[in-house]
Order: sequence, then structure tokens, then C-alpha cells
Amino acid sequence: MGAQTAPEAETYQRELAALIADPSLAAQTGPAIVAKARFIKDHGHRAAHDDRRAPSIQDAAATVSALFHVCFWVARTARPDSARACDKAKLEDSMTIGASTVAQIQKIQEEVKAARKRADEAAASRRSTEQGVKAVEAELAAAQSRISGQRHAQPDGGGIRRLCAVGG
Repeated sequence: MGAQTAPEAETYQRELAALIADPSLAAQTGPAIVAKARFIKDHGHRAAHDDRRAPSIQDAAATVSALFHVCFWVARTARPDSARACDKAKLEDSMTIGASTVAQIQKIQEEVKAARKRADEAAASRRSTEQGVKAVEAELAAAQSRISGQRHAQPDGGGIRRLCAVGG
């Protein structure tokens, strides 16, 4: 098998970062769309994986706006008669979680908390039962040892009867 040519190697680069960095994207779209795509990717990655800082509403709005511009470019390129603008005022309504959704999330959280509590209680009960079984096994072993010791310490029953019959 020979070395891969550049086009063959590129077909294996399907990660978003690699696709955005591909020079053919900049050649087809221009640097503004590439910059917006990188911005969307970076902010999405940070929102999904960075526990230190939650994205602000402004970050989310800027990311959605950049996404709108990229999608608008795609739509305009495919259908040049499109003429729409990103209305950031409408984003806030769609980004707000309704009271019923909050209630559902809280209900699920309570159910998860209750399930964890039941699992912890079951684990504690199992440990307690295992300790009880070990204690009973230790008592049984001690009792068996005492019984065995008593059997060896008792005189021969037949010999005592013979002695009693001779003397009596």
C-alpha cells in the first residue's frame, strides 16, 4: 500500500475543527464565514465541556447570531432571493425555559435523588446483612468448637456402666 495523497488523507479528517481549517472552505466562503464557523465551534465546545464558566446570555446570543449568519450565507448561496436578518429580540423568547419545563426538571431531579437514596439504603442494608451473616458464622464456628471439645473431654459411657455394675 503506497503513501496517501493529500485528497485521500483529507477524506479521513471529519472532525469539525479539521473541516473548518480546510483551505477549500475559505476559498469557497471567504474568511468571514470561516471565522464565524470557528467562533461557533469554539463557543459550542466551551459551553459543552468547560465546567469553570457557564456561557452568558450574551455569549449564547452571539453564537446563535453567528450561526444564523453562516446559515444565511448557505441559504443565500443556494437561493439568492433570501433576504432575512437575525432578530436577536426573538432569541430571548426561544432561549427562555418555560415554567412547566422547570417543573419537569425539578421533578426528575427529585426522582433521581430519591433513587440514589434508595440505592444507598439498599447498599447499607446489604452491608449490615453481610456483617450479620459473618457474626452468625463466627458464633456457629465457636459453638461447634465447644461441642467438639466437650465430646473429647467426656469419659467413655460404657466404661462407667461397667464400673457401676461391678460395684453394685
